[in-house]
Amino acid sequence: VAPNVGCQLSTLFEQFEVTCYAQYQAGFSEDTARFGRDNQFAHSDFGTAYSGNLATYSDGGYHVVLAQNTTEALTQLAQLRADGFLDQASRALFIDFNTWNSNTNEYAVNRIVFEMAPTGVVLPQFRSLVLQKGFVVIGGSGTMVEWVVFVGEVVLCFFILSYLAEEASELTVSRWSYVKDGWNIMDWCNLILLIVSFSYRANVYVQMTGTTLGEEEMSDPTAYTDLQGLAEAIEVSRLVNAFNALLIWAKVVKYIGFFPYIRMLVQTVESAARVFVVFLIVFACSFIGFTLAFNVGFGDQFWDSSTFARTAIFLARAFLGDAEVLLLYRAQPLFAGVLVLLFIVCIFCLMLNVFFAVMAHAFFEVAYERRQDQKLGKVQEEDWRQEMLLKTLAQGRDTVVKQLNIGPTLRRMAPGLYAKIFAPVPDRSSAVSTALVAEDARQGKRRRRRKSVASLTATDTDTEFSTSRSPGAESSQDCSGVIRAVEHMAGRLLGRIQAIGFEVTSEMREAYDVLLGLKVAVDVLSDRLDQIAEEQVNIFDA
Repeated sequence: VAPNVGCQLSTLFEQFEVTCYAQYQAGFSEDTARFGRDNQFAHSDFGTAYSGNLATYSDGGYHVVLAQNTTEALTQLAQLRADGFLDQASRALFIDFNTWNSNTNEYAVNRIVFEMAPTGVVLPQFRSLVLQKGFVVIGGSGTMVEWVVFVGEVVLCFFILSYLAEEASELTVSRWSYVKDGWNIMDWCNLILLIVSFSYRANVYVQMTGTTLGEEEMSDPTAYTDLQGLAEAIEVSRLVNAFNALLIWAKVVKYIGFFPYIRMLVQTVESAARVFVVFLIVFACSFIGFTLAFNVGFGDQFWDSSTFARTAIFLARAFLGDAEVLLLYRAQPLFAGVLVLLFIVCIFCLMLNVFFAVMAHAFFEVAYERRQDQKLGKVQEEDWRQEMLLKTLAQGRDTVVKQLNIGPTLRRMAPGLYAKIFAPVPDRSSAVSTALVAEDARQGKRRRRRKSVASLTATDTDTEFSTSRSPGAESSQDCSGVIRAVEHMAGRLLGRIQAIGFEVTSEMREAYDVLLGLKVAVDVLSDRLDQIAEEQVNIFDA
């Protein structure tokens, strides 16, 4: 760092010649001037940026390539020490080296970092990134497996382009309704992450074009190939793919929604979305408040609470039971005890129960709506992707059964199982229309029966009826028709009574919840009145 930049000397020491060196800040306190004996150390852009514990260091700096021979390397280190390569202005020392494992044909890109704080504290770190040859060279070592992997990645790129075109076409057609669907947002996140990952991979391939790893080092012992940037790019690509794998498997729920319980789970999450957003806002405000409280109260005493980000991670670990809060209690018993108690009450007891209540309420609403839809005979709309998946599974099943010829054998050995597996599944979309047609047919039949009875009654009144049938047969036929009509009406009345019973039961439950809340309020008010009365009695006695 540059001297006397970002730091200020006290007025008590103005009469002394004292130089101060502040904390490293890229672009502000960073010094790029030459230094050392005869200004032999010059700043260069060699290297990559690095995010450490004390600061984020920009790429470039003052670098020296050490010899591979131990004796020569020790001699160089002694000379660097004599020339003042490290002094009070140094804030970080990076030692980069690469190793190769001949058994697995993999490279280890290593970095040892020593961060030096203005207070004199030195924080060491070590990082090793494994770099497979297939990540830097097309085809890797030329094995069949590596070429198959590369071809699969190329095919996946074409699939990504086709999916991008499909999603863009749907967006231009549906527009706002397309954006409101959360699955479409997840599709775009998935595609964008895949594009980012393959962009990093393609950039590595381009940088390594025409370069053979280790060839220059074998001919020149003082040569060094910086692989830190390539290894970091591959590491970012791997992390992006790791997060993308979670999104891809979460999208599986979209295509298996034909299972009743999975569909009910998805509907529960969708129903609780708005309330859940409000809950997240309240939770974020509470969590940020506790983070600031712990950061301000213990930031100067503990490393885990020295910054806002570290304090947030510390509280997240405490939420999972992976943090040592006794250290805070030992430093400030009263303040830490009260703060930890409030954190447990607000986050563990209050927020978690509110979250459970939101999900339980949404689940109850979805279950109630599904029961009402089943009573009214409503059919839920099927997603075309789910319908396509079901048809594909049915075709696959039919192909396997046809090839193995297990239908006749199963029908002969287990007819009941055969009926369950191979019975035709009725179309649920036409179930309501079929039921309505059947109901209309029954209504028309009852109207015709009433007309026939009325005509027979009128004929008996006007003229004398004579026929070859016996009176007992006519009366029995009329009685059977009346009995069927009565049974039909009784069934309909019973169905209406059951529906009314469900509605009355739900209303009674809601009324019970309201009365229970009123009871709690009355109990609180009565306790408060008793407390006020007791306070007044104490005042009068005093």
